Parts: sequence; structure tokens; C-alpha cells
Amino acid sequence: MKLNLEVQEEIAKLSLTEFWDAYEDVAASEGEDAATAMLIERCRTDVECFAMAFFPHYCPCDFNKFHRALFKRWKNNKKKVRTADAAPRGAAKSTILALIKPIHDLCYGLENFIVIISNTLGQASGRLKDIRTELIDNTELIDCFGPFFKAKKVSETQYIAHSGDHSCMFAGFGSGTEIRGVRFGPHRPSKIILDDAEHSEEVENEDSRSKVEAWHRQVISKLGDENTKIEIIGTILHRDSLLANLLKNPAYEGTKYQAIESWADREDLWEQWRDIYINVDNDNRKIDALDFYEEHKAQMLLGTKILWPERESYYDLQEEIVEIGRRSFMKERQNEPMSAEESLFDDIGWYRETEQGFIIEESGILIPRKDIRPEVYATLDPATGQTKAKRGKKGDFACLLTGLVDGKGRLLVHSDWTKRAKPTEQINRVFDENEIWNYHTIGVETNLFRELLLPNLERERKEREAKRRAEYEDKQARLKKEGRRVSKSRKSTPWGIQVAFKDIEQTENKQKRIYTLEPKVKNRYILFNRNLSSEFKGQLEAFPNPTSHDDGPDALEMLWAIVYSRYQMGGINLNTQRGR
Repeated sequence: MKLNLEVQEEIAKLSLTEFWDAYEDVAASEGEDAATAMLIERCRTDVECFAMAFFPHYCPCDFNKFHRALFKRWKNNKKKVRTADAAPRGAAKSTILALIKPIHDLCYGLENFIVIISNTLGQASGRLKDIRTELIDNTELIDCFGPFFKAKKVSETQYIAHSGDHSCMFAGFGSGTEIRGVRFGPHRPSKIILDDAEHSEEVENEDSRSKVEAWHRQVISKLGDENTKIEIIGTILHRDSLLANLLKNPAYEGTKYQAIESWADREDLWEQWRDIYINVDNDNRKIDALDFYEEHKAQMLLGTKILWPERESYYDLQEEIVEIGRRSFMKERQNEPMSAEESLFDDIGWYRETEQGFIIEESGILIPRKDIRPEVYATLDPATGQTKAKRGKKGDFACLLTGLVDGKGRLLVHSDWTKRAKPTEQINRVFDENEIWNYHTIGVETNLFRELLLPNLERERKEREAKRRAEYEDKQARLKKEGRRVSKSRKSTPWGIQVAFKDIEQTENKQKRIYTLEPKVKNRYILFNRNLSSEFKGQLEAFPNPTSHDDGPDALEMLWAIVYSRYQMGGINLNTQRGR
């Protein structure tokens, strides 16, 4: 049913609330066909209405101001648009911009060739797969605009879809791809969507950032024709990232959005709440923290404003800061990544050892020795001497960390040996510390272990076992000569040395792994002995400053991971039987 121009204009003038009221009245008085024609016409220039009508399964909450800004921008189908928006993780940015709007473009014949680019081809293909699923399975959408496919079999990652007499090509690519000369018949890409196109780890590298900037300038900007739209959406991963710079580019229209738009006036009350919430010694800490919040709620919410209150509260966001750490929160939810010069571990919990146990400095709570688990763990980040020293830095340090675990599951980083040392010195230290602690597990990175440590460990073990065997046999001979009873050891090789090495296979970027420790340190799931070396403490407090060493923080991440079985580890067999 085609509506005349006057009716179309009247429908467009209605507020959304007025439209839905009118829609219900028409459905009741003139029937579903008339109401459907009215809905189709309204959705032509109202993407918000389109989303509500055909994608309620993707839109369970009211839209936030970021979404409404997009909807307002799309009211007029302008050509040659350049937009760049930074929105928090979890703000449904991909859902609106890379799913619902491309389908709207197809249904109303607004685009001929839509290209979606994500950080990887797999991610871009996932976006196209979601669009394809809706075009095949969304019956309400098909009833109004479909069917969308003429072929029975449709590729998941590149396809041509139809709406009435209009056809549109959908294609996906990974970031950095040389996409030159692509066409759909006579059409070059009419809309290019970059959705989270930057890599969270590579963006930390200056050369990688420069390559992405050049790729955008030389490939993306030249990919379409004189009317092509380029829409960029993502999260600011670095202060000098592509998205951060495009937000300052006068050729681009865009806005930065934050999950917390205005922080609480009474941060002192939230600090008190955090102290209660993270107190591992209090088994009712979460209940007590909520009770404290309810008692002071009015004051604690003074001055607060959040982007999407229909989906998450200020309290929810404060819990998230505790969970993932402030640094991650500021990047992922606030679009304010912290500088590499800003210390990650700026709030550290210390303890001191006494005869009775371990006293936590800030709370004065004593962890009795009887509450310390019997297993003692260690990690070694060896200095191989194979890495060329960087300008302003000498060679790497070796770091051997020893960790205890208390009854609450807290990791106590109890001792360290952080030195620039030869491989033989590192090996000697491992055996010396093992004699003191009888480690349950010593974790070492796989490649370094097999290339550097294993041959030296074998040699040192043999030498120490030979010395111990000689001492043992001398003692037995002396006792026998003196006519004293010689006791037999239950061990077949009482001079044997066992070292419980486990090799760790690293699959993630080192800095990314270390960043995950921030909430554990801040929330006191990791505590540090005041007597740790100045070198280790200095490295910890300086990280991730690029002019400082990170061997200590790297060993710390491995220590946490082996205690809580975060790695798949393989055992190393130092066969003590060979010492006989």
C-alpha cells in the first residue's frame, strides 16, 4: 500500500510516542496492512523506530544519547559523510552501526555496496554473518521488505542481498588489507564502516600506529567515489590511535562518549565503600559494602551522571572498576587510555614478617603462620643475554620470585632475587632457594627453559648430587668405622635433588598479561613483603614506563598464573636416578 506525499509528511512530523499511538489507532480502525504501510514509511527516515519495530531482540533497553545522536545524524541521507565516534565497550555500537543501519540501508535502497572492516577478517565476517542471519530468519523484516536472497545457498561473509528491485553487495575485510579497485557492477563502495578496526596490543607500538594511519589515508580514504560515506566506530585504545586522531580531524564529525559522564562529588565515601568491598578478611564484604551504599546512597550519588542508566547503574560501574582495574576501565569504558608513563601499580599492599606471622600494614591484620598453605611457589624470568639492550637501558635482569598463599587465597610475594647475572649464577640461585623452600612448583617460560636453563640445570644438578653423594658415603663410612649403627635411608638415592620445574607456554603479549594484575594488586589479592629488593619494587612501581625494565612484573604475572593454574604447563624431568 503506497501512501500519498501528504500522508508521508504527516507521519514524519509525529513524535515517536505520537506515531506509536497513531499506529495502534490505524491498526484497529483500518487493519494491519494500513498500519504496516504507515510503519514502513515512518522507518524510512527514523532508524530508532526501525530498530524498535524489527529488532526488539537486540534492543531490550531504552536507547542512550549516543544511539540517539546516530539516529538524528541518519535522518537525512547525506552523501560523502565522514564520521568518527568513540563509544564505551558494551554500548551496543556495533549493533546499531554495523548491523541495524546496514539492513536499513538495504531495505530502503540507500546503499549499493557496503564494506565492513574490523581488526581481523574473522571479526568482519562475524558482522556480515549477523546481518545474513537477520535477513534469513527475521520474519517481521522479511514480511515487510523481503525476501532478501534469490539463491538458496548464501555465503556468510560476502553476498548480494535484494529488497524489491534494489540490490546491495555486502563485503568484509580485515584491518590493513589492500582493498583496491573493488566493485559491485558499476558501483564502488558507497558506505565503508570501520568497526573496532584497531588492535588492542599493536596500537601500543608506534610503528604499528603509523602503518594504520597510512593505511587509512592511502586505502580507506580512496576506496570509494565522490559520494562514499565513511563511518568509524570504536574505543580509543591509545592517545595517539587512529580513532583518537580522527576525533580531532576537522574533516570528520564525531563525539567521544563515556560510561561515566560525571563522577561522584563524594569520592571519599566511595573510597570507604571500596575498602569494605575489597577486604578479603571479611567474608560478608559485598553485603556490608552494599549496606554502606544504601545508608549513604543520596550523598554517594551526588554529582553522578552516566551514559546508559537504563542498562547499568553507577554502583555497577564502581564494581566493574574493582573487577577489571582503573586502567582498563579508563580505556575500555571512558575512552581515556592512560599514558605509558603513568604507573600501573600505584596502590600496593605491603606486609611485614614477624615471629607470629605476617602483618598487613594498612589494616594491621595478622595472618598467622598456621594459615599459610604448605605449598610454596616460584617463577624464574631468566636473563638470557640474547636480547640486545635498548637505548637508555642496560641488559635485562633475572628475577626469581617466591610466593606463599594464605587461607583466603591471597598471594604473598615473599622474596625475590632480581639481578643482572650470568646463567650459572641464576642456576645456582635456583638450587639454593629450592633447598630452603622445597618448592611445590617453579614456573619458567618454555623457550627460555629449553634453550638456556635445561642444559645448565642438568650440569649443576649432577655436580651437586655428586658432592652430596660423596658427603653421604663419607659419613656412612665413618659411622661404620666407628662401629656405630648405619641407618639406611628410605630413599634409593638420598643424595638426589628434585626440582619441580614446570615450563610455561606464553601465548599472549607480555604487557597485556601484566595489565591483568592491576585489580589483583589494587584489591589486595596480591600482597608484597616490605623486604623485597629495591630493584624489584622499583620495576613494579615504574611499570609500564618504556625506559624501565619489566622482568620483575613479568615474573609476578607468571607467579600469579601458576598459583591459580592459569597456564597449561608441562613438567620437566630432572632424573635423579642418573646421580648414582
